[in-house]
Amino acid sequence: MRINVILLLLCLFLSQNTMASGSLSFPAGLQSADDNINGQVTFQCGSQLLNNPSTVLYYEKVNNPTGCATKTCQTANCTANSTTAIPTLFIIGTPASWSFKSTPNNTGPQMAYEDSSNAAGNVTVAANGTTTLDLVDGSADFNTVTLNTGATLNFTSNNLGPNGTQFRMSNLVVGNNATLNLIPGDYWIKAIQFNGSSTITVQGTGTARIISPSSTISIPQGTHNWNVNGAACQFLWYVYDNSMMDFTGSTANIVGLIYGDAQTLSNTTLKGALTGGDQININTNSKITYDITAALCLFPPNPNQFQVVAPTTLSTCQSATVTVTALTMGSTNTSYMDAITLDTQTGKGTWVSTTGKGSFNGNQNTGLATYQFVAGDSGVASFQLSYPNDGPSPFSINVYQTNNSDIYGTVSNVIATQGSFSLVAGSTQVAGTSFPVTITAGCGTGKSYTGTKTIQFYTTYQDPGTGTVSATINGTTIANSASATPTTQSVTFTNGTATVTMNYQDVGKINLTAMDAAGNGVSGTSNSIVVKPDHFDITGVGIPGTTNATGAVFAQSGTLIKAGNPFTALITPRSSTGLATPNYGLESTHENVKLSSQAVVLPTGSGACNGNPCNGSLNNGAITTVTTPTLSGGQFTGTFSYDEVGSIKAVATIASGNYMGTAGDVPNKPAVVMGRFIPDHFDVVANSPAASFNPAISSGATPFTYLEQPFLYSVKPQFTATAKAKAGTTTQNYSGSLWKLMLSPSSQSYVAAAGLPTLNSALAVATTPTCVSTGYGFGTCTFSEGGGLKFMKKTGYPLTPIAPFQAAIQLQVMVIDTDTAAYMNNPFQFGTINPGSGIAFVNNGNTFYHGRLSVENVQGSEISTLNVSVAAQYYNGTGFVTNVNDNTTNIMSTNNLTITQTPLDGSTTFSTTASLPSPSTFVNGTSTITLSQPIPTGATGVTSVQVNLSPAKANMPWLQHNWPYAGPMDGVYDDDPIGTATFGIFKGTKPYIYQREKY
Repeated sequence: MRINVILLLLCLFLSQNTMASGSLSFPAGLQSADDNINGQVTFQCGSQLLNNPSTVLYYEKVNNPTGCATKTCQTANCTANSTTAIPTLFIIGTPASWSFKSTPNNTGPQMAYEDSSNAAGNVTVAANGTTTLDLVDGSADFNTVTLNTGATLNFTSNNLGPNGTQFRMSNLVVGNNATLNLIPGDYWIKAIQFNGSSTITVQGTGTARIISPSSTISIPQGTHNWNVNGAACQFLWYVYDNSMMDFTGSTANIVGLIYGDAQTLSNTTLKGALTGGDQININTNSKITYDITAALCLFPPNPNQFQVVAPTTLSTCQSATVTVTALTMGSTNTSYMDAITLDTQTGKGTWVSTTGKGSFNGNQNTGLATYQFVAGDSGVASFQLSYPNDGPSPFSINVYQTNNSDIYGTVSNVIATQGSFSLVAGSTQVAGTSFPVTITAGCGTGKSYTGTKTIQFYTTYQDPGTGTVSATINGTTIANSASATPTTQSVTFTNGTATVTMNYQDVGKINLTAMDAAGNGVSGTSNSIVVKPDHFDITGVGIPGTTNATGAVFAQSGTLIKAGNPFTALITPRSSTGLATPNYGLESTHENVKLSSQAVVLPTGSGACNGNPCNGSLNNGAITTVTTPTLSGGQFTGTFSYDEVGSIKAVATIASGNYMGTAGDVPNKPAVVMGRFIPDHFDVVANSPAASFNPAISSGATPFTYLEQPFLYSVKPQFTATAKAKAGTTTQNYSGSLWKLMLSPSSQSYVAAAGLPTLNSALAVATTPTCVSTGYGFGTCTFSEGGGLKFMKKTGYPLTPIAPFQAAIQLQVMVIDTDTAAYMNNPFQFGTINPGSGIAFVNNGNTFYHGRLSVENVQGSEISTLNVSVAAQYYNGTGFVTNVNDNTTNIMSTNNLTITQTPLDGSTTFSTTASLPSPSTFVNGTSTITLSQPIPTGATGVTSVQVNLSPAKANMPWLQHNWPYAGPMDGVYDDDPIGTATFGIFKGTKPYIYQREKY
């Protein structure tokens, strides 16, 4: 289970100013309660002391865990200091005021626990009930007070009494989920027992103090909320006489202070201070956070004390300010009107009143002075103390009420220093670059401070408050904290001034302290110095989730990153000598990094231009931070994107542009080449006018095309492709050498609507599309039909001619450039493939016929010419009929005819010649072949007329048919039509049964 103990520290003004009184102070979050600094602290893995003024604890021994990721004192493991005098820790008025007695009937200032023989009796609060204990005469004595489950016990008083409200009990039993509502005062409880979860509140503005000598107070399993809505000054639990509090297994939330001999915390979060003299166990995952924001809390039996504020180190060269505030119950007593005595306790020092309006009396260099508070002071007065060089050091400043020394305040261990240094350095510097620091001897030394001096140096991390890199002075590494052993060097002063050279290979805000090693107290600290990185290295650029993040420079043929898509980069802040600066990004206001494009590397050449008109300028584009870079191991890992194509020079800079608000950007910005970047995708739009086909025959009322007759484009398909980044912006640099949209023949395919005959597009898809850049990220691709497209007849026997239909044809194009940038909805489509739609045909000429050419058989006289009729026919669904819309078919030449002569009736010779009409174009689907009168005159015979439709002749194979006279019916439409003309045979007369002529 988890204990959340919130102990808000009631601190003194540590470091520069310290405050004390005849009451209580906690100078650290964890400290021995024994002036001899005995006892030990044991940490376990995950347990820590946070926000403590120092990593050094006043204990005889500190036991740190091994093999743990966290440090017990936050930045380093805690260490023990058992040799230095312990700071003033816990003073409770005069010793007699809070001493413990076992005899119940003692009188005077001593407080006693009550026994049953002299008690107000037993008090029992029923389950879920409420009872109030009333202190009428300033004290109340009870034997056993029992709170049953869910009970509430209130306290009230109409008289604080001489020592505040005093409740005394022999035993207190707190049932599960019971509540104690305390009022300010002292609660002397000899034995306390908790039986489950509990709640303690403090009513009003004073302090409730529980004083108990129980050998062990076990806080059982459950949730314990103690003073969670109050202030720390309102709650103190003082466990006395070798007693301990054990929080093992409980969950507690406490605002206040706990003081005792031994403590055990388990899975505890403790904010404030914990004090124990013997053994402190801080078990796994426990955390104590020292809070230095709380004011001094006074725990008197005497409610009146003084708050004294003074520096703990003062120079004998100048006076120091000492402020005295009269307090009652921890708050300023604005009505205080008594006299006080100011005493250095050394017989040295001169006091001067500065703000007080009352009477002041002080003698030169006696260390003593008196002051009479008046109403105009409102309880606060300030003084100046000048302390001489020959005064003992360290010393204490004691302030007490002249007529009652029990009302007092003290500042202990004030160190007086003789002389001082003034250290001046430039306020902003560059990591790894040396800079001068001027040291000037001041008060008490001045120009007489000349010659070679032994000086101790150390730096202090100000922001961040910790670090691992040490600075150098004149090339020698110096200490990096006041607690480390200072580095000693010989420095030559001339007329009180010396200049040393400092170099710091890290970043952040630091200062430099110099001390004369002779121990004369001459020392000084420089102004704050902000040190920024010299530059950033960019490495490890690549695509997230891939393994190609191997370097910063991408060759033109190397790793390709799509414009606007995330890529990663490792950015390392470095000093001017190339060392990493690990404190970058750890500042209190964390600095980060920014990646930007400095210049374009690719494209180059005359084609690499942007703008309107083309003026040779390149679009630099912008690098956008996709995810804020995160710091790990001194490197920032960020995800970025670039919205253009090509290669760029990228630089890293300070994200804020002004390091720590004062130092500006890095002075050097080495660029690395990144790229190539390619389009994320293409937007594709068909150009206008839209693509369309020409029907092969458009001379009649209904334009049409025969099956297996090639048809061509009237307007060739063309689209405009626009190179885009992921966000949809145009990548204007996609031109010139970076234009990579070169489509191959295989990128295109033609599809006909379902149910239509086979579409033969072999010639069309064998052509290479023509793709050209038009600049600014735009380009066009144009498609050709090659030798044309054609619908095929259905082969096979028995013959299955195809009835007329309307074609619907679609061109599909896979738009992908050679870098794999593609149209997002591939394939791009010209036309649809719904029946009756598709790529348009001129004049709606998308009708297709299964056609053939037919030559008729004729007979006639051997002494005249014969006309052979030729018809272009199509299958209408039931049979072949003349195609009256065909006014285009043309046999062209008699060379495309094959004439075969066969004599009849014993004729030995027989010949005739063929001729075609002029023009020879078919009219309404028909034409004639005229055969001349046979030679010799009167010869009879048969002339066979074959129209050669093959590509080598008339080139109309789409009108060939599977004719029965051409051989076996194989179901292949590759036979030319043949007709016969017979000379010398007349058409037979019709057989008549009866004929009558009308006269």
